[in-house]
Amino acid sequence: MDDMFYDELREAVSYFKKEPKGVNAMCEIMREFERESKNEGRREGRAEGRAQERESIMRNLREEKRLRESPINRYPR
Repeated sequence: MDDMFYDELREAVSYFKKEPKGVNAMCEIMREFERESKNEGRREGRAEGRAQERESIMRNLREEKRLRESPINRYPR
């Protein structure tokens, strides 16, 4: 029983490595995988950039609030 499984696996691997149609199919699969991976990386990068931008904005707002509430700013110049 195990021999049949391994024979089928060996034949499938051979097809994708040696037969022109199999090689072309594998190349297209890998190109699609590459496209999907790049798109996923871009989405993750954009999400990370937006999160960093929000953090920067919040940090700037907190800093601005501290400066306005600073004791130095309470007295006219």
